[in-house]
Amino acid sequence: MGKRESGSRLLMSIAALLVVSSMVFAQPKEQTFTILGANGSVGDVDPYTDCSSDGGVTWHEAYLTGWHPWGFASGTNSWISIDPNNAVGINGEHDFRIRFYVPEDFTDPSMVFVIKADNAADVWVNDTYITHVEGTFTYAAGDAVIAEALVPGVNEIRLHLIDWGGIVGMNYRIDVTMTSAEDLSDPIYTPEEADEIESGPTSVLVDIKPDSDNNRVNPNNNGVVPVAVLTTDEFDATTIDVASLSFGPNGASTAHDGHFEDVDNDGDVDLMLHFPTQDIGFDLSETEYWLTGTANDGEYEIEGSDFVSFTGGGKGGNGRGRNSEGSGDVVLSALPTELSLAQNFPNPFNPTTNISYTIPEAGLVNLTVFNVNGEVVGQLVNGFQSSGNHSIEFNASELSSGTYFYVLKASGQQQIKQMSFIK
Repeated sequence: MGKRESGSRLLMSIAALLVVSSMVFAQPKEQTFTILGANGSVGDVDPYTDCSSDGGVTWHEAYLTGWHPWGFASGTNSWISIDPNNAVGINGEHDFRIRFYVPEDFTDPSMVFVIKADNAADVWVNDTYITHVEGTFTYAAGDAVIAEALVPGVNEIRLHLIDWGGIVGMNYRIDVTMTSAEDLSDPIYTPEEADEIESGPTSVLVDIKPDSDNNRVNPNNNGVVPVAVLTTDEFDATTIDVASLSFGPNGASTAHDGHFEDVDNDGDVDLMLHFPTQDIGFDLSETEYWLTGTANDGEYEIEGSDFVSFTGGGKGGNGRGRNSEGSGDVVLSALPTELSLAQNFPNPFNPTTNISYTIPEAGLVNLTVFNVNGEVVGQLVNGFQSSGNHSIEFNASELSSGTYFYVLKASGQQQIKQMSFIK
């Protein structure tokens, strides 16, 4: 089969999935939301705006400073300044940043800016220049420009204020219209929330029972389950706060102990943990278990997962049950019996993400990444693999932002999922 024919069939499969999705999920509709800068009492900070006096190197709160002779944009009642004293930075240049979320399925976006600037401002959306505003002029941005500027996920508007003397600050109102099935009634986030949404928890590499190929555990055992967090080029496992870690379906278990050792014998120091089996709260219908916590003295969150299978349980002492035919372990949840492709994590991502999958039997496995045109942009796996759980990292640093599809083929079956890359 040629590449063109393969790509065409992939697009047909994707189209079929989208048709099914459109029948199940809410239909897109045109919606408008408004971002109101400088709305509050004098002395407050604006929850949706932060500012920088050093060209974006450092950011801090934007202050509400009250009355201004040029008035306010409709719906607002104050001005924003880089300083509560409202008298610094005269004849200087300052940046004001507003951040908000755009859903994955957005189409036909447009934005209208109403800006009262002292004395001029340049408007940028992400990395696209929009317009220059002088004094009290009102500017309606063109749809075509905005359509190219907005991206799925967290977006950033930068208002670059050029002050010629006088009161340092500005006032703005921004109306954003787009078509989406997702509710846009309150899509605006504070800068801190937007940063958290954009970055998400740091993904770490977790290995349950590092010396085991099938990670089989007995949920009735009174001992501990060993869980390793491995050091990689992107993450140092020695920075983890062990006391913050939780493991299990509901964060049920905290670590019994932890120590550093080179678990995978690659020369890097890893973190080896032990969690009491009885505290984990194993659910026999679930095979993926998550470890969450913080690192670097609580500076950022971490999370990672690995797969398990179950044995033991039943009646009788010491956790060994009897099946209906006599002796032996009762297998409560065996290794996967069908092909399974998990949603990549994190998603959206920049520039790396992890893709996990399970294959029911050993054989030829193919995991390929396509763009929306059906062209191959990444060949992640193409060879023989053993049955069980697998995970691989995808690095999209050489690709452009957008939607991609990853396709798993094994055991005569195929599964497709979608992911979003945002630079």
